Amino acid sequence: MNSEAIGAGFARSRAAYHAHAHHQRELAVQLAANAVQWVSAPVSSALEIGCGTGFLTEALRRHWRQAPIADYWLNDLVLADNLQPPAQRVHYLQGDISSVTLPDDVQLLLSSSALQWVADLPALLHRLRVHLATDALVVVSLYCGEHYRELRDTLGIGLPYWQVDDLRALFSEHFTYLWQREVRELYHFTTPHAVLKHIRLSGVGHLREQVTFNALRQFTNRYQALHDGRGYPLTYHAYQFIGRLR
Repeated sequence: MNSEAIGAGFARSRAAYHAHAHHQRELAVQLAANAVQWVSAPVSSALEIGCGTGFLTEALRRHWRQAPIADYWLNDLVLADNLQPPAQRVHYLQGDISSVTLPDDVQLLLSSSALQWVADLPALLHRLRVHLATDALVVVSLYCGEHYRELRDTLGIGLPYWQVDDLRALFSEHFTYLWQREVRELYHFTTPHAVLKHIRLSGVGHLREQVTFNALRQFTNRYQALHDGRGYPLTYHAYQFIGRLR
């Protein structure tokens, strides 16, 4: 899916996403709470990739204990203009992070539940490091591995998620690890339809264009076999890390 389609899907579903994306919100809270433990000096410039409806921005503001960040850059394909990071000045950077003009000497790079959408993550990391300060702190979480594997098994659609070991190897090329965590959880639902509704409400809203009637019937039939006694499962699998630029 190209960036225009992703942005259009998110624009249609952003209100539902903010209300229903509980796992994404919790990832952002955990990430922000850990990130601030590694900030011991004033930060002049921060860049948040894929700010969305503000889960990480809001969590960072709640946990921030240092002097306000001088300049905070918010990036997404579709930007909300009411986010309030702990900063003196806020700048909006709308567009694909792989091609937009980036600020220089970024001391704090943040992203939560967004980088799995990047088509060429290695190329992006090479691009980003040119714009990072020598002591930059990098704070990231992204979905990986077995995330939404039931969707791939039943409908045959989904993102080509990176495996955790491959992410560790990729990030270690650029960053020295300070903290990392793998998160794997199962959500359970009463019916296959409830699973699909949850994905539509808590995702970027592109499923309704992809699921035909026949595919939906196939999805329901195949999902019946996944019932595990507690209900119909849906896998959430994410990787979080905090590091310094090498």
